[in-house]
Amino acid sequence: MARENGMMVSNGVAYGNLRGYAATLSEGTGYKQIVLTTKFSDPMLLNQLQEQINQRNITKEFRVQTLNFAPDGILISFFDNPGTIKKIEAFLDWFMPMLPTYGASDVNTCSECGGRLEGGCWKLIDGVAYHMHENCADEICRNIEQEAQTKEQEDTGTYLKGTIGAVLGALLGSNIKDGSIGKISENRFARADLEHILLCVDDDMRMEALRQTNYVKSIVTAQGKMDLERKGKQSYQGWMFARLLAFSNGDLQALYDRNDGFYRRQLVLTTREKPAGRVDDPDLAEKMKAEAEGIFLWAFEGLQRLVANNFKFTESKRTRDNLE
Repeated sequence: MARENGMMVSNGVAYGNLRGYAATLSEGTGYKQIVLTTKFSDPMLLNQLQEQINQRNITKEFRVQTLNFAPDGILISFFDNPGTIKKIEAFLDWFMPMLPTYGASDVNTCSECGGRLEGGCWKLIDGVAYHMHENCADEICRNIEQEAQTKEQEDTGTYLKGTIGAVLGALLGSNIKDGSIGKISENRFARADLEHILLCVDDDMRMEALRQTNYVKSIVTAQGKMDLERKGKQSYQGWMFARLLAFSNGDLQALYDRNDGFYRRQLVLTTREKPAGRVDDPDLAEKMKAEAEGIFLWAFEGLQRLVANNFKFTESKRTRDNLE
């Protein structure tokens, strides 16, 4: 298909002009995938296109595994079985002519600024091809380089603050990340920063109620791949394993979400009051880090009890009262 359409090949993917749209073709174990880099000028037209698609059983007719719309593109995955190429061709014959009708930007539209292209250049970003102006491509390259430098600085710094954070850092290493529950709830790009991370710790959670809860809830309940976005890049399906741990002087509240689902996803633990005569040990974190192996075995025993209890935490009356 790539050769027939005069597409280029680089880093294991084919990309170029596919029936008037910027496209990236790739494949993996059990699937073939097409990513169309395009934007829709009118959300209402996009909704109409989705309704049109839903009228047909595209999985049965064309072996479509997933079809996801993102702000800057369309991801289409096909089950890879004998005869799939013919099914893909048939799907494109039906699907591609609908795109201009519903306002999808074509290959001659810059994927970054939206202006018309005369020539332009192709840029591969995270395995997805974008057709854009030279100056737009240069700006994206600068942004990617700055993000990489920022991430490197974060990764080489202290992961977490405080005694508990220091111990968790010793146990999980680079699999733990210092983050913000508030940022996760407000910023759609924040989820991608947690990809392949086991634990995100907010060691000083903001007290104001969350305006949105859907991003937080989606992470807590994730059991497979979910849609992730990074700035200036095509969204993609990624694995999300992260769990969220927050420390604060109050509860995690939602401004608009009064559904029980938001609150029953939380376990709220309260600490004891500090005894009046207690003398703090400034070396406590280092002492506990030296016991990391024993603490890990202690935690592993707890995990075994959790598994035996069908992954349900045993909640004390005090913990239940905290959510009242």
